[in-house]
Amino acid sequence: RKLAKERVRIIRDPYSDMTFKELQKLLQEEQVRLENAVNGKEFQVAAEIETNLGPLKEAMESKRPLTRSVLESRIEELQKQIDDALSRKAYVECAPLNDKMEALVKMRANYPTIEELRNAVCEAESAVAAAAEQRE
Repeated sequence: RKLAKERVRIIRDPYSDMTFKELQKLLQEEQVRLENAVNGKEFQVAAEIETNLGPLKEAMESKRPLTRSVLESRIEELQKQIDDALSRKAYVECAPLNDKMEALVKMRANYPTIEELRNAVCEAESAVAAAAEQRE
């Protein structure tokens, strides 16, 4: 039973055990294979490789280390998708996209910018100085 569950998991997500760096390397290798297949006029092979690139890119993006710039780019992309859905009057699509975007916006506090960090350090230094004055 455990073996069956493991096989199903691998079938659903063949990249689950790979790190971001490993996925990045695999993507580069697959892109080289795709280019070689196209240059060799092996279009059937190229089509198969191209089909596999989509899930590989998705897996890589899901494992990309989150930084403030990555977070901001994801928020921006979701905003574009919401704007697109609104322009097409596809309101059903807007709610889940907005929920995702709000979750990402809440995560901003966990990934401060350099300026926010500098301000926090200045505030902490001021608090330490004030505490030292009160102690004396």
